[in-house]
Amino acid sequence: MRPRPNRTLVLTGSLVVTAGCIGDPAPEVAGRAAALTSVTWTDLVGVSASGNDLTKTAPETTFNAGAVSVETLSGDGFVEFTTGESTTDKLAGLSVGNGGQGYQDIDFAIRLNASGRASVYEGGVNLAGIGPYAAGDVFRVQVEAGVVTYWRNGALKYTSAGTPGFPLLVDTSMKTPGATIDDVVVEGVVFWRDVVRAEASGNDLVKTSTLGSWNAGAASIATIPSGDGYVEFTAGEANTAKMAGLSSGNSGQSYTDIDFAISLSDTGGFAVYEGGNSRGNFGLYAAGDTFQVRVTAGVVSYWKNGAMFYTSALSPTYPLLLDTSLRTPGATILDALITTGTPPDCAPLVQTIQGPGPGAALGYPVEAAGDVLLAGRMFDDTQPGVDVYRRGPGSWGFEQTLAADELRYAVATDGVTIALATGTRFDQNRIQIYRHDGVAWVLDGMLDACDVVNSIAVRGDVLLVGQNEPFQDIRPGRVDIYRRMPGGWTWEAALSRPDADPTRAYQFGYPVAIGGDRIFIGARDDDSPQATYAGAVHVYRYNPALPDPGQTPSCTELADARWRHKAVLYDPGSEQGDDFPTALDSNAAGTLLVGANGHEETLAGFTLAAGVWTATRLFGYPPSTGFGRAIALGGADESVLVATGDDGIWLFSLLDGVWGQVAFLDSTGDDVAASGDQMFVGAWSATPAGRVYVRALSPECFGEAQ
Repeated sequence: MRPRPNRTLVLTGSLVVTAGCIGDPAPEVAGRAAALTSVTWTDLVGVSASGNDLTKTAPETTFNAGAVSVETLSGDGFVEFTTGESTTDKLAGLSVGNGGQGYQDIDFAIRLNASGRASVYEGGVNLAGIGPYAAGDVFRVQVEAGVVTYWRNGALKYTSAGTPGFPLLVDTSMKTPGATIDDVVVEGVVFWRDVVRAEASGNDLVKTSTLGSWNAGAASIATIPSGDGYVEFTAGEANTAKMAGLSSGNSGQSYTDIDFAISLSDTGGFAVYEGGNSRGNFGLYAAGDTFQVRVTAGVVSYWKNGAMFYTSALSPTYPLLLDTSLRTPGATILDALITTGTPPDCAPLVQTIQGPGPGAALGYPVEAAGDVLLAGRMFDDTQPGVDVYRRGPGSWGFEQTLAADELRYAVATDGVTIALATGTRFDQNRIQIYRHDGVAWVLDGMLDACDVVNSIAVRGDVLLVGQNEPFQDIRPGRVDIYRRMPGGWTWEAALSRPDADPTRAYQFGYPVAIGGDRIFIGARDDDSPQATYAGAVHVYRYNPALPDPGQTPSCTELADARWRHKAVLYDPGSEQGDDFPTALDSNAAGTLLVGANGHEETLAGFTLAAGVWTATRLFGYPPSTGFGRAIALGGADESVLVATGDDGIWLFSLLDGVWGQVAFLDSTGDDVAASGDQMFVGAWSATPAGRVYVRALSPECFGEAQ
């Protein structure tokens, strides 16, 4: 099973299953104590954490400190906490998301003020006082059947008129230095009911019956009472038969009882069934794929990995619950949830950058790193060049235009250095290098290339320049390596394919990427063990301990200096004409992603462990030609992958070493880039002047990647 990002909206941690109403004391559970789940703190600002306790450390007497829990509630549940004193001002409660440390950010909160009195606050509004409090009092904010209530020492004090969204996390805001929020625990209730011939564990379900018939299943306790909502689940395996979806009730375990169901077959196919009637087959699925059945404005739709594949012609009847039917012994439904509202937008649009005027053709290529965004105007007939933007407090602002006589495809930045290639495909190319002097980007070097420049990569003091002529059949291609030295950029090495036939065009040097102390060089017309002209990626590693060869490369000679050829990587199952690689990107840990838009709509991911490179193929859903034409790695630890194709944009997340699709955007782009918590889609053909769309990478979808 592919590990899920935080958007699964389920409570993590060790749960205690309780019976009866949520407000009842928890019974003893055989074999373990009836302890609640202590929270795990994250996003700590101005506070220190010790276990499940918080203490404000910031010296200011303002609401500028707090933290939130890693754990979330997907439905009914509660948070409890105590206080070590009654002379400080602070709030704690439940929220959808964390927008900051201000008390206005907490959706449902209890405020304990410095005068020893407690109040109910919702979204920063004081709704009711609930009396005096003392150190050691126990407070609870609880959700049950969509109703939020507030408790002190086991007594109900206030019932909210507001409706909670999900997932809910524990949120805090602290004003007084030294204020404490102690013993914070969170608990959810049992997810499943009517469990027949199956075993429930948290939000997972597994068939225990040995009969291969539709005789097992369960339904959710929680419902969608009215309006919008959705159910979600993950396929734990692709060789068992099971169904899950939305129903207005649960009258049995047969699949005919499910009003709106996604059917996962034991042969790896998925389909839609409504009331037992097939609506069609829609392709193949794999273990770890995520499915949703949504109801939006009264319309039911079906989704796989963030992409819709069917819309129902039937109207739902409320209330709706999550219903299941399991056929194959051992079949599982994993990470199930049911919630009101709509799923988070994994890549909401936050800004549109418009080209400077008609014909500007802004948006190809695009590159980004840190707070620097490059938007090329390669097809601008009047002023080709690169526009540089810098991230400000709320948006990206134009900073400078770097003019070029004729911009090539290749631009690169690491946030400190900018490199771009100029010239036509028939002329010798040049590389312009810029640095920021604190006021503007200034020219830091001008390098002459030996051949047509088609790719550039820069990171730190290393610059790669990939050169080959795609229309020329008699040159293998080359990559020149430059290093920033005290006196400027120095030509360090010139590489070509080892044992290359000088009369054969391998397209060595298109594209290139840097990852840690390794460089990756594409050769799109190289041979693989399976096919000729299938493509390969050559891996080199820098070894500073090697002696300096003292050889200076030239346009007629090669020199590898301290760079050593370490490996050749091929597309698993490669075929002639794969265009492998179309695009390369690598993170600092050395994980390599390769786009190969000529091969069965797949990407390839490579990881290195114990000296061995392991390849994994990534399939996008829905399948599309051109998938992987442009790729980019983003997220705080470069564990979010953005890939383009002819029909849209795919988003993947890396969790525990496994890539899984998180979302699909029905929006095309000519090029993509990513940096931190944002991605950039260049659309040079968007009239009248081209555009760059800036989208946020939502933490609800990518979890710790952000």
